[in-house]
Amino acid sequence: MSIVVPSQVVEYLKTRYPKADSPNFYLDIDHAPIIAHLLSLVESIPAHLLTLQGVAAAEFGEAVSALQIALGRWNAGENNYVSKGIPGSRQTHPVVLLRKHLSSLHDEGAEPTTNALSFILDIVFRDSLRRDLGSIDRCIQNGEWKAATVLGGSVVEALLLYGLREYEKRNNSALQTTIQSLQQVPGTLQGTPPSNLDQWQLHQLTEVSEAVSLIQKETAAQCRIAKTFRNLIHPGRAARLAQQCDRGTALSALAAVEHVMRDLTP
Repeated sequence: MSIVVPSQVVEYLKTRYPKADSPNFYLDIDHAPIIAHLLSLVESIPAHLLTLQGVAAAEFGEAVSALQIALGRWNAGENNYVSKGIPGSRQTHPVVLLRKHLSSLHDEGAEPTTNALSFILDIVFRDSLRRDLGSIDRCIQNGEWKAATVLGGSVVEALLLYGLREYEKRNNSALQTTIQSLQQVPGTLQGTPPSNLDQWQLHQLTEVSEAVSLIQKETAAQCRIAKTFRNLIHPGRAARLAQQCDRGTALSALAAVEHVMRDLTP
């Protein structure tokens, strides 16, 4: 079976059992086919998306086990067996527990092999970027070239912005001096950058990051390529260049991401 994400299972549960919260809700042998399919869906969710911990993880596991037991007993010929609420969970039915905890999960997540981005101290931001990295990989695997190209450029921008923010905290005067120097080189920054780094565009982030040695020369070159391809999301530009996002643009964006992560990792 193909990969299943949590929201798909939640939607299936809502469709099949919209009244599962009812105090008198139960399942009998007539529901065996639905439960069998439900369990197969749950088993098809990638492990890296099942990030439940503590009580939530325990309740999820108990719910799956309860449904597996029920299905097993029905398959064994126990036609009168009824699946009711779990005693340790305030008699909440396993179906309700599954829906509750799957609803709390993301459909996107980082594979175990995804770069840990350990240099980023903000845990929420780091986890968000790792999910994006996982999405880029999946887009490339699925041939979704435009999504991979655009998301890759976005991650490059986010990484460079983070790196420059950290640099600004330690070397604000040096950063300002570098910006002023680059402004003397025609076309490099395309005018005066906003005083707030959050308002910078990818080309500004790239040029300044290279100038203050946050990234290497070849990394900056790859970022410029990623910037050019990312602009293909604008229909007018794509038409003028007679070029569309393809495997090449996606891999170029991913290469820029990999270069930047390498340079920013201590």
